Amino acid sequence: MNNFWIMLLAEAAGEIDYGEVILQYVFYFVIIVVGSFLLSFLKRRNRRELTAEKIKSVLQKTRKKANDVYKKIEKKGTIFASVQLLNIASAIENCAWYTGNLIEEKKDIAFESISATLDAAATAVAEKSEDAFISVEEEKKCLKEAIEKLDACIQKAEWIIALRSQRKKGERA
Repeated sequence: MNNFWIMLLAEAAGEIDYGEVILQYVFYFVIIVVGSFLLSFLKRRNRRELTAEKIKSVLQKTRKKANDVYKKIEKKGTIFASVQLLNIASAIENCAWYTGNLIEEKKDIAFESISATLDAAATAVAEKSEDAFISVEEEKKCLKEAIEKLDACIQKAEWIIALRSQRKKGERA
């Protein structure tokens, strides 16, 4: 913007070098074009694959993580209960994010119930994680509920995948 005012003042004084102005505009144009190509390349490279199988695998990894934390707490208890619950809540929110993006980008409404269940589970675990003095029993109960909800979501995802594979087989025959 300052260059514009300088050019305007220089033009008023009659001392403008059009070659330099054109060179500046070409330079800015090249920067914009290179930046646009770089951003489009990064966007394509970072695009996450959104399929029902990917959702199922993310759900299974989250369930395994929650189950490991549950076993650890059951075995010896924990001091950092709220931190562990917050990590599980974050993982469940990540699953909900995946399902939400699948619904938005692929217009796959079959996963809406899974997304709603995951949102509810993440909210419940996050609320418990805010309590710094949560007992081991409450933490185990909260994790058990989250694991049950994750199991239900995994079963729904498996059912959707099986139903779609049957439809594909029926279309091929």
